[in-house]
Amino acid sequence: MAVRHLFTMIIPHFDPVLWSCYGFLVSGGTLVANTTVTLLRKCKTPDGWRYYPVVMSANGKVKPNTVVVDGIEVAYPVGHYVLRSYAGDKIIWTRVKGGATEALEELRVAQKRANAVAVAASAGVQVVLDPQRVSLRKAVDTYIKEVRSRKALVAAAAYEFTLNEFLDGCS
Repeated sequence: MAVRHLFTMIIPHFDPVLWSCYGFLVSGGTLVANTTVTLLRKCKTPDGWRYYPVVMSANGKVKPNTVVVDGIEVAYPVGHYVLRSYAGDKIIWTRVKGGATEALEELRVAQKRANAVAVAASAGVQVVLDPQRVSLRKAVDTYIKEVRSRKALVAAAAYEFTLNEFLDGCS
């Protein structure tokens, strides 16, 4: 029995497009799992370090330092954000540098990447993710830090302005 028909029996109004946002990507009438990427916060609690789902506010942003514990919003100031994804059956934890805004952006990028890989796989195309590949934004940040470390502050300001204008034009 096809998975789609199984879901149609369980959920009479099964809409594959709606369900694709829940970690299942519909491909030719079947569902492809393990495309989920979840944003969690690893925080220090009185019981030790724990992973909890983040709290999303009404405007779609992450509430800083706030997690859901047993259905209740709780604030834990000590901790960091992580992305949980899967490679087959293996859980992959990726630490996110920065705060709630950066974590939300990393989540969106990771979800798009996971869906693109799943769509390519369903089309019979192999996507090779190169871990050595560096994004332009990260390369610019690294370069500006290097120039500042040499105490060339005027040059660093000029480079930063020019490179950020270039990157804004690329997106």
